[in-house]
Amino acid sequence: MKIAGIVCIGLIVIGLAIAAHAYMTVVYPIDRAIGYLNQAQTAGSPSTMANYMEQARAIIEERQGNPCWILPTESTNWDIIKANLDECIQYARNMASPDFNGDLQQGMDDIRGKLRVFCEQMTHAVSWSYFSPINILLGIMWCFFILVSAAYWVD
Repeated sequence: MKIAGIVCIGLIVIGLAIAAHAYMTVVYPIDRAIGYLNQAQTAGSPSTMANYMEQARAIIEERQGNPCWILPTESTNWDIIKANLDECIQYARNMASPDFNGDLQQGMDDIRGKLRVFCEQMTHAVSWSYFSPINILLGIMWCFFILVSAAYWVD
């Protein structure tokens, strides 16, 4: 009975450690990228805006495909998000060049609008990345083992 209690507490600690590690490796990097995109929205110049977008792009570089495993859409596809972000970076770099003859403020406002959409898309995509089928299965198994060890603990 005492061993079952130790096993139950050990399983809880291990589960919390695994969940924290998953957050740090899956969710937190995307939160950082979203933070850079938010900073890009407040940037006062196209070059600063492009620098923030490039930092966000570097963070999401290894992401690929669509993490949504139930009814996936293009809005959660990492490849499309990265391609659209690349276009915005290039557009901001073009605006920063002395040869740009368009309306600077309108161009920056266009990019700001797109960045808001990217932040929403990345928020949706990261939730699907965290709640993947394997993570759900491992969570169910973890709960099962805790309940089994708790049942022995009570007896």
